[in-house]
Amino acid sequence: MAVDLTALRAVVEPVVAEAGAHVVDLVVTGDAVELYLDRDDGLDAEVCATVSRRVSEALDADDSPAPAEHYRLEVSSPGSSRALKLPRQYPKHLGRTVVVTYRTDGDQPATVEGPLVRADEAGIAVQPMAAPSAVKGRLPKPAGPPVELGYERIVEARIVFAL
Repeated sequence: MAVDLTALRAVVEPVVAEAGAHVVDLVVTGDAVELYLDRDDGLDAEVCATVSRRVSEALDADDSPAPAEHYRLEVSSPGSSRALKLPRQYPKHLGRTVVVTYRTDGDQPATVEGPLVRADEAGIAVQPMAAPSAVKGRLPKPAGPPVELGYERIVEARIVFAL
């Protein structure tokens, strides 16, 4: 039986909003419901636990759109491995290195990597950087002007964590 994601979101989103968070992604695979949350000021385990309890209560109702009578609910932050999906996720990553795949004006795919230098309601700007210098300790320099992107052009954006 296919799960009605719209009906499931209609149950989940008010519970999440009541906890001061927002839904980044909702994934249903078999009997598993994966709910990824975030907050503009950061997400903690207490919020995840509260949302998990309240969503479970809502999905346990007789008329709920749960994927099965016995389902597995996982509630967490998106984590560093998941792509940024919502415009409101970008501002808290200003200054961090991102890799963004986007559509050019000719609708061709392109990629830019560098620090996120702007994130607002209109879109983002990424400063491309030159290849690292062979001289130890010398930081890479900007490679041209920032790439300005509207959210509608972004195919995928991920944070790059340096070790």
